[in-house]
Amino acid sequence: MSALDSFEQAYKDLLRGEFEGQGHHEAKLYEEFGDTYADRLTAYWGFKAGELSEEEVRDSTRELGKSALNMAREQGNIEYSQSDANILYEFYDDMFAEMASAQTSEERKRIGAQYYMGTHPNQENYISFDEGKPLGELLDENWNLATQVYDKLTENRTLTQAEIQQIATGISQKASRLETRGNQFIASKEKAAEEITNNFDPNTKEVQVQQIDPNAVEEQDGELEPQIAITSTILLATAAAGIVSYAGGYLASKCSTSGAIAQAKGVEFEWVDLSVSRHDNAALSSFMTGINLAGSISQLGEGVETQETVDPKAAITSFLSAQFIAGAKAGAVDTGLSSAELFIQSQFARQADAEISNLNLPDINETSDIDRLDTFINGIKQFIDNLPVVGDWLNFSAPTNGEASGSIEITNVGDVSFKPTFEIDYQLRNSRDKFGSAYKASIEGPRESLLPGDSQTYDVTYQVPTDKGFLSGEMAVSLGISPSGNIPDPGDAIPVSVCALDYKAIDVDRQRDSFNVSESVSIEAVSETSVESGTTKQYTYAPAPGTNRTTLDLSFDNYTSHLLLSDEQGNEVGYNYQADTVKNEITGATYSGQTTSETGSEWISFPTNNTEQYTVEVHAPQIGTGIEEFSATSNSYNGTSDSSEENREEETEEDQAGISAKAATVQSQFKLEKIEVPELPPELSVTPSTLSTDAGISRGDSVSFRLYLEEVNGDNAAEDVSLSATDLTHTDDASVISSDNISFDDNNFQLSDSTPVEVTISTGEDASVGTHSGEIEITSSNAETIVVGVEIKISGALPTEPGEPDFRDVLQVINAYNTGETYNGVQVEFVDVLEVIRAYNAS
Repeated sequence: MSALDSFEQAYKDLLRGEFEGQGHHEAKLYEEFGDTYADRLTAYWGFKAGELSEEEVRDSTRELGKSALNMAREQGNIEYSQSDANILYEFYDDMFAEMASAQTSEERKRIGAQYYMGTHPNQENYISFDEGKPLGELLDENWNLATQVYDKLTENRTLTQAEIQQIATGISQKASRLETRGNQFIASKEKAAEEITNNFDPNTKEVQVQQIDPNAVEEQDGELEPQIAITSTILLATAAAGIVSYAGGYLASKCSTSGAIAQAKGVEFEWVDLSVSRHDNAALSSFMTGINLAGSISQLGEGVETQETVDPKAAITSFLSAQFIAGAKAGAVDTGLSSAELFIQSQFARQADAEISNLNLPDINETSDIDRLDTFINGIKQFIDNLPVVGDWLNFSAPTNGEASGSIEITNVGDVSFKPTFEIDYQLRNSRDKFGSAYKASIEGPRESLLPGDSQTYDVTYQVPTDKGFLSGEMAVSLGISPSGNIPDPGDAIPVSVCALDYKAIDVDRQRDSFNVSESVSIEAVSETSVESGTTKQYTYAPAPGTNRTTLDLSFDNYTSHLLLSDEQGNEVGYNYQADTVKNEITGATYSGQTTSETGSEWISFPTNNTEQYTVEVHAPQIGTGIEEFSATSNSYNGTSDSSEENREEETEEDQAGISAKAATVQSQFKLEKIEVPELPPELSVTPSTLSTDAGISRGDSVSFRLYLEEVNGDNAAEDVSLSATDLTHTDDASVISSDNISFDDNNFQLSDSTPVEVTISTGEDASVGTHSGEIEITSSNAETIVVGVEIKISGALPTEPGEPDFRDVLQVINAYNTGETYNGVQVEFVDVLEVIRAYNAS
């Protein structure tokens, strides 16, 4: 496949990612909010289509949708006609009806993606382009983009071999980036839906949109200033009537959606009040992401309208090829250059660039109570899902955390000043799996512009729960840059590519480092090098003595790579590139799955045989053979005006032969690490680590809590696990709640995974008012003892029932009111005095 054919496919995948991502977004929200959400979204479009009356749509939903569409019309020039609304009404009605019968989340996401692509077998209503073609049908056709772009590049001159190689390499890299963005669209739209479901705040709502000036450069006061990819976060504000207003511009780009902006660097936030229900909030999210999708279609539509042909495939291809060339021209001031020279200059002549010089992450070797559980973001599913819920009674306590501080250094290696931005992918490992970390990691340091040639060191701080079985961690830091200042030389070109977002230089560099949480774990690099596309690097791995389980971790940058492990018997785990299939033939092994992005990681965790050697392969797939295919099929060739037909024929054949010999390749930079873990002794963990009451309990009442006990190392069961309690001692005097009043619904058992244990504390009628504290001890015959703190508050009551108070009680209550002290643990008000006197008189 030629480089430009690869680009055409990558651009198609980008559009596919936008549409499938929108389907996943709707599916995630439907899974959380069900028909309540679906009915509101569908009803609004039915109302706009004239199929439903105003009374059949909730006021809040109608106002949110109206405001969103007003914004789209005023700021984005996107109109929804009655016929458009009718299409969406029928489309949503059918799609949600199909989702209603789905049994799993994956099935719902598949239905959503198929409906937006127009490929679901039961689908009757489609979102389509001209001539009624849904996107899936359109993307299956050949756009012949390669021929059109090659003709355009060569219409004024003959390309040299050096230019051909540079162009082929540049196009291949852009194709890879577009492929990555297509995958990111799906993930980011799922993430946007998860934010709605998991982190809903009834007072604030963030809506992310992108403002992009269609002109790459604009002359202002005699200077050239880049006007590319201005990113802003726009927030909604609603009054009681539900009116939504926008404070900023909106213009969708073929390279962005609101979900994708969540991954962009340098996003600025501004919070405003919003009062809206969770279900309306979900509908609003679909309005907004749908408008962004419409913006992408609208931009293509504008290109279609300027073409003479009415065939949508040909019109979009022509529009895209024009944008491809225009992107190069817009990036240069000297418009006298040829298209090929402009393309080369815009990609390579002037780069805003940076490097990560060093990422250093020390091991975690100290523990302390650092953060409360309510500081978690996203959550580690392994134990967040199991956290006990006991109404208002339970306060979560601080877990046992470790914290360490490392550093990262960045250097401006380009000739444009920029402000650095960082994105952190922070993950933790136990002996078998890798998890996205819910604990905080931060990078702190100066945020002012970094001048060319300058370096700056930043502090990296991270936390790890040390009592949850995590043995090691890793952090990948992506460096993004926002170029600052004007273009200093009007004769220079600025880098402008097919996608305007590239000028923000997202992920200009990325580094990854690992650290230990457990001293028993060994982390060592196997290799840190590069592999060329279409080739494989092979290594032999012999486990160190005493190793029980090994994880091989592959991280790569610039181009996709895959990991494959084989034992001496030929059993395989990972991606077999020769068979183009995923293998998992070693018992007990886990493969992360095949990654297709240009930057990412794969890993294999497997039980090791210390008498055996393993073969490890790192493979970078073939990307194509340069641009010989489209050049060979092109009928457009321009030689000098006095060239004979015979000379032209000879020159054309020579050019094509030279192009065929210059196949484009890409290097994948990778690091392969081995993480060796010995057989681990059992280790107990408990959540929460403190039981406490949020409000007082009356004397004689009881309160129940739920503890979650877990053996976290996974190799051996904890034997003879038992729970016992101390007396709960009053903080102000010697009175106690006896340990006999504390019971457990399960005790003396073997623990190989996790189990809940209910704890019940009976206060007794004679318990003193105030706070009582003690401990629950959890022991095992083969694991270290752990302790849970207990603190309960017992509140008293005033004697306000007839016959309860005697004269002494009346005097004590009056005295407590006069002095501001408490009576029986109760702060006495004047009305309380009257109630006690009334009860005394009644007796």
